[in-house]
Amino acid sequence: MVLLTLLAVVVETSFWAFLPLAIALAAERNADVRLGVALADGDAHVNTTNLVGRRVLTLLLFIVIISASSASAITSYGTSAAVAAVIAAVASQRHVRRHVDLAAPRATTSSVLRAARPFYINSVATQARNLDAALVGALVGFSAAGYYGAASRLTGPLRILPTSLAAVILPRSAKAAETASGRYKIVRLTVAVCGAMAVLYALLAVAMPALVPALLGPDYEPAIAAIQITLAGLVFAAAASLLSASLQGWGDAHAVGVIAVVTSVACLGAVALGGLLAGAEGAAVGLSSSFVLQTALLVSRLPHQLRRREP
Repeated sequence: MVLLTLLAVVVETSFWAFLPLAIALAAERNADVRLGVALADGDAHVNTTNLVGRRVLTLLLFIVIISASSASAITSYGTSAAVAAVIAAVASQRHVRRHVDLAAPRATTSSVLRAARPFYINSVATQARNLDAALVGALVGFSAAGYYGAASRLTGPLRILPTSLAAVILPRSAKAAETASGRYKIVRLTVAVCGAMAVLYALLAVAMPALVPALLGPDYEPAIAAIQITLAGLVFAAAASLLSASLQGWGDAHAVGVIAVVTSVACLGAVALGGLLAGAEGAAVGLSSSFVLQTALLVSRLPHQLRRREP
């Protein structure tokens, strides 16, 4: 909110319309953190209900506000998202209070921050990859950035299943870390999921020449090759998500964080170099190659974990 206020005062008054989104973002993160407790307890349905509920409420409020008032689309959406997120945060807080023994000894803030550091590093490094399209636009041009962006932005929705499963695997892998059989079981699950996702991505790649003109229009036909290259890399992206969660649960979170930083830097470098050499297709090769590198580095950590003796 402070940043948006400064932008509104110094740069452009239209930034005032984005203030509700700051509230929405903070409240959503608050809800997600609280619901980490439910996830750790195996109550994944609570997270799903909260997330779907806040999205549906945001949509309904947006329709009502924009239909019944003269507010802009940005203000209507921001206000709707803020109200829904605050309600979700309150609901998540109440759930945690009902299921956590608040009289039990509490961990100190410093110990929690120390334990969370490698997870935070992994998250920040992963989010840094989102600079890729802007980097391509700055180095190659906005036309190539648009075609590449059509491919790279698909990584979000097409990774929903493996990333959602990774969130569930993390607490379960922590419990399974005590036995070698439990660790092997999670590895087999990872292989099975990646195999299924490979089939899905292959089918989508074959269908892209027909889907892109129908969904995005004929102007985006030059993006087809970049999208197909990205789909090939998403198999490794799915594996990286699942392996990262497993290794974090097995106590190897520091290595996962370091690998995320290394591969994110490599990703931006490869995307920039690929974009300069071959436009959108080259940038897509750079993105996919970073997923391959990340998976290879994570797999290199498996032998030590699988050989680890049971306590």
